[in-house]
Amino acid sequence: VRATHLYKRATLGRQLPEFGLQMDDIDSPRNGILVAEGIECAFDNRQLCFLYDFLHSSLIVRVLDPTLLPQLVAPSTSSTFAEINGARLRHPPDSIPSGEF
Repeated sequence: VRATHLYKRATLGRQLPEFGLQMDDIDSPRNGILVAEGIECAFDNRQLCFLYDFLHSSLIVRVLDPTLLPQLVAPSTSSTFAEINGARLRHPPDSIPSGEF
């Protein structure tokens, strides 16, 4: 399991004002999630994204690269990217990452 920023620190805050956010918001706990290493790598490589569902106040996993679909999310699991495509992120109550990120 790895921690990852939803809005990457490497962006140096560019485009944050478009979302009503400031550079200080980058390190907010609401800008982070814990994911399997394979998900983090796919996210960093823009092969996967997280979409905010305003109707359900949740984040949804969306696989952007179809070549990932048959691959395992992590060597320690039997779940493939196809199985998590479209899934809602699970999180503790009152701990949803911000939809603004």
